[in-house]
Amino acid sequence: MYPITWDIISNNYDPHWINNTMEHTIVLNQSSNQWDNEDKTLILGFLEYCFSELHVTSPVTIKLEHEAKENIDIGVKLNLRLAFVDLENRLIIVYCKNRGLLDILRSIAHELIHVQQLDLGLLTTSTQIEFYLPTPDSSGYEFEYEAYGLSGIMVRNYRAVLNGANNE
Repeated sequence: MYPITWDIISNNYDPHWINNTMEHTIVLNQSSNQWDNEDKTLILGFLEYCFSELHVTSPVTIKLEHEAKENIDIGVKLNLRLAFVDLENRLIIVYCKNRGLLDILRSIAHELIHVQQLDLGLLTTSTQIEFYLPTPDSSGYEFEYEAYGLSGIMVRNYRAVLNGANNE
């Protein structure tokens, strides 16, 4: 497990994971998302689990935004956006309004899997992934479907860990 330190920045909790020389940042946006203590504990525990399972090699920043803003164009209608990753800046943004916590965790894992694909050299910062209704001929199809499948499995496995299941 990664040790966690908490800092308060602009009325938002901003925890950092430190793994030797690596520091990951999560911005919970507490004032907008209104996480209760159980939610925060689940989010932070899931992130520790993801970083441990995926072996992400460089720092990542994850922002849990309440809702999408007009100033970022990712090719999806504003009201349909769930999450995206900027691989060049290692920045993940997840939109949380009107979503269940498990779905938010799945989106976090999905985007972290793309970061892992970058770290493994499978993607580059300029790789284009057609994520909106991709077909097997679409650019990056195999990367998107790996992230779809594995993210759901990671949420399921983390729930099993929380329920005390033994994966041996």
